[in-house]
Amino acid sequence: MKRALLIACVLLGGIAAPAEGRIYPPGEIDLGGSRPSCGWVPATVEDISDIAISTPGMIHLNPAIFRLPRPLQLFWYAHECAHQLYGTSEGQADCWAARSGRDQGWLREEDFVLIEWALADNRGDSRHQPGPQRAALIRRCFDTDSSQYAGPRAQGPGLASYAGGRRRAAASVSYDEK
Repeated sequence: MKRALLIACVLLGGIAAPAEGRIYPPGEIDLGGSRPSCGWVPATVEDISDIAISTPGMIHLNPAIFRLPRPLQLFWYAHECAHQLYGTSEGQADCWAARSGRDQGWLREEDFVLIEWALADNRGDSRHQPGPQRAALIRRCFDTDSSQYAGPRAQGPGLASYAGGRRRAAASVSYDEK
């Protein structure tokens, strides 16, 4: 029943997405009533094959993200911010997003039904674990201290450090409420 209700909310959400193709400076894009910032890294909204991706110096958001519940919007943004800060490790990005959400109060224990739902049918790929295993990792990270991440760590600097002479993004995501 909860899953059916979540699907209906997502499909019938009707929330207008920001304009596609525009580059949003840090803190200017609205995600679930918050205005997240990943250091100096801007975001853009565009039709991409995933809900969100990172490239050096940019977070790309699929317009579909705006139809998701607030905790998922902020989780995927924080996940991509972690790639900017720490590199390509998916496990590390998931852990950092879960802990950031926990510590900042926008991801709560009761929100895990959303993460489990979002990942339930995901088969995984060469970089991502299958959905149920990935959701379990996210929960473990949420429940532990940041120093206890034991998964693979990305090698080298984060993506933001490759953006042509700009300073590396700040090591936190800030969320300003509207």
